Amino acid sequence: MEAGVDDFLAKPFDELELKARLLVGKRLVVVQQELIAAREAMRSAATYDGLTGLLNQREIVQSVEHELSRAAREKHPVSVILADLDYFKRIK
Repeated sequence: MEAGVDDFLAKPFDELELKARLLVGKRLVVVQQELIAAREAMRSAATYDGLTGLLNQREIVQSVEHELSRAAREKHPVSVILADLDYFKRIK
């Protein structure tokens, strides 16, 4: 168990006990997959605007800062375009 084993069965083993342990393992895998999906949903909600599906302001600013830093480090020019759309909600 100290080497990283989660469970074991000694021989001879009971078939019902093996099935029960396999079902527990399967449930653990399902719960882990659900947790990963929930984490990704939370990450998406924190990163993207719910209305537009585009990056939110915080992520845009962070991306611009990253690109400006990279451009300075690599001594490459960088351009930034800002646009304001009137009646943005009408655009689909």
